[in-house]
Amino acid sequence: MSDVRLRVKLISAGFDEDVVFGTERAELMTTYVELLASVKLKVITGAVGGVGYDPRVERESSAFDQRKWEAGTGESRQREERNRGKVT
Repeated sequence: MSDVRLRVKLISAGFDEDVVFGTERAELMTTYVELLASVKLKVITGAVGGVGYDPRVERESSAFDQRKWEAGTGESRQREERNRGKVT
């Protein structure tokens, strides 16, 4: 991560801008790692690079995957039944 991006993340997390710009990179990295390990980090959904989790979207995705699997299973059964009819 670039120095600029690191500073922006720390300032966005509530650290004083003057302190952030007066601090060496090694100490900024240590502070950022501690921030990540703490509960203080706020992730904004929809922001560039932000991570979001929407339970509604996850349910829809799971339902879609289940319907896709069921459709594939149904086709497999039909193929097996046709093949049994040909073999017998």
